[in-house]
Amino acid sequence: MTLVSQTGYVRYRLDFDDDLDFSNQPWTDFIRNEWYTQESEEIRLLSSSGGRSEYLVGAFFFHSRWHSIEQQLWGVPGRPVDRPISGQLFNGPFTNNFAQNTNSQALFGQWSFRWTDPLQSTIGLRATHETKDVLFGRTNAAPFTIWNTAANPPFPPTPLSFGDTFVDGNVSLQWHFSAKMMAYLAYGRGTKTGGFVETNTIPSGNPAKDASIGTETTNTVELGIKTLWLGDALKLNMALFHMQIANFQDTTFTGTEFVTENLPLRSEGVDIDGEWQATSSLILGAAVTYADAIEFPTESDRVHRILCRPCQATTAPRWNASSQATYRDSLSQWFNWTALLHVRYRGQMFNQRGEMFRSSSFTPVDIGAGVAAKSGQYGFDLLCKNIFNRLTEDFSSLSPAPNFAGLASPAPLRTVNLSFWRKFGP
Repeated sequence: MTLVSQTGYVRYRLDFDDDLDFSNQPWTDFIRNEWYTQESEEIRLLSSSGGRSEYLVGAFFFHSRWHSIEQQLWGVPGRPVDRPISGQLFNGPFTNNFAQNTNSQALFGQWSFRWTDPLQSTIGLRATHETKDVLFGRTNAAPFTIWNTAANPPFPPTPLSFGDTFVDGNVSLQWHFSAKMMAYLAYGRGTKTGGFVETNTIPSGNPAKDASIGTETTNTVELGIKTLWLGDALKLNMALFHMQIANFQDTTFTGTEFVTENLPLRSEGVDIDGEWQATSSLILGAAVTYADAIEFPTESDRVHRILCRPCQATTAPRWNASSQATYRDSLSQWFNWTALLHVRYRGQMFNQRGEMFRSSSFTPVDIGAGVAAKSGQYGFDLLCKNIFNRLTEDFSSLSPAPNFAGLASPAPLRTVNLSFWRKFGP
């Protein structure tokens, strides 16, 4: 048997200014200062491999601390606050102070058994207990307006607490028709815990009511086949999937507030991928996915005029595809060289619920080249991503500044990366 202990530690500090007015004045700026640390420990015991029965058991422990202070500076050029109504909207700063401690413990196990030479099954279970303790408060500052006293009212530091215990798992059956072909049927259940949403508007001044979000549960069924052809040089795989999400955690920005709620979502489709070792130096690969992801609006969505029933899920294009060619060959007695061509396709999608703020399709092309020592100890890589600088919206929404109809952030533009890597040890 093998005993594995894996310890993790993460720490970061973030200072971030989100300038939403596109001017050299701080009219509408969200200034965030954030601190985060986490520690985790996982212990796994694995049986020996190669027999009819294989198993692993383990335990996982996690603790994190997150503290965010965000100053939301709201102002409208040319609209003084002493104007009735208009000057009282989108004017007036406030600060959200959000601190959260998260603790999670889990026990898990997995067992695989080969019933006959062609038939194998796997079952896994994971029991988790998670708690979140939050202190959430809001203060405002002059000028005092309807915006930062009524629409976004201040509230004192409020202790909030969330806890959940749940069991996730998976089960699969694999049938090996031959050494070149295998089919499988799999079911999985996963959980994403709820808690409290720091970005919500909290119009009631009660974060226990307006910031609460429930736990999300996903059930997935997948039927697939994996094959080898042409003397194992060609791999072809296909899978059909159906995913049902109860209480999907979704966020919409209405232009004046963030609304996060739980709603039902369903995604189903097909995934096909392949890889061909065309020559000893050339590898070709391609993949395509069709996923029809739809969400079903809740009764409260009528207030925000989300009327389609159902709606295409946000940031969920129905079509995704990619293709890649990699060529590797000898450059000299000591070095190899590599060339890369990668093309990706992302279909059109919607960025806001109710099938609003549509992004056009996106087809970036990446090219790269590299030189590496034949010893595998070091090398150089040059990669140019989105070489033709294709442009589309990666995210878009209504604008929090009333002088703009909407805002959008672009998909990653042309980027050139030059890197050097070094491997230490054998």
